[in-house]
Amino acid sequence: MGTLQGMSMSLATGSNTQYQGMNGQTISNMGMMSNGQIMTVNATLQPGGTWTANSVTAMMGSGGAMSIGMITATTGSSVTQLTMFPDNGIGAGMMASLLANGMTVNVGGTATYGIDDVGVSMSGLPITPQFDASHMAAGQNIAAVGSGAMSSGGGMMGGGGFMNMGSMTAAGFELEPQGLSGTVASASGSGFTLSLPSDSAFTLLTGATSVPVYQTAQTQMKGLTAVANGQNVAVYGYLFYNAGSYNFVAMQITAM
Repeated sequence: MGTLQGMSMSLATGSNTQYQGMNGQTISNMGMMSNGQIMTVNATLQPGGTWTANSVTAMMGSGGAMSIGMITATTGSSVTQLTMFPDNGIGAGMMASLLANGMTVNVGGTATYGIDDVGVSMSGLPITPQFDASHMAAGQNIAAVGSGAMSSGGGMMGGGGFMNMGSMTAAGFELEPQGLSGTVASASGSGFTLSLPSDSAFTLLTGATSVPVYQTAQTQMKGLTAVANGQNVAVYGYLFYNAGSYNFVAMQITAM
């Protein structure tokens, strides 16, 4: 698997590797992969230094582009356009100059939506996890995929600095895992409230000062056996948005 920056890595698959497709892509085994195809892979680092793929998702055929990063703003209650800050990307149509710069993404009328949650159960939660044009907001980490090449253009950012704003029309979106950190409050057996630092990037971007965090039977604990009020923790998982409110489903909780 190759990256936009020219790096490459080898991944092994096995009988437990799961396959799925988006945006009209069909894949059920390695034999259905092709050179130049855009994929997302969740993998585990083995003790010997090799990577084993837990899940493989075919996002788009060759010639397209996939940009991964945080949404910074949206247009419309059912989102028709968004801006994002890409920190990664891949595909023949992706422009390296847009990494770490803002870009505009137009939401195609037939865009598909998915959650990068293969192997993660979200059953039994007090919320209904949803991700589509009506459940997208600033602060979420997403992958936006288009079948054509990106275009570039100039733009100005706050303070008079220059930003190379690019644009693309996305045929599909996937909600990606992300991390938040803060202090535990209102802890219970099923979750807690994560109080966020006032100067955190997420708070400054969204105005949210806290986020409810929900645990599942699969949530991993690192450095602690249970959360308690007043603890400083980092959570890693999925950030959902519904009717003006954020909710976080934790895959991992780490003591800080």
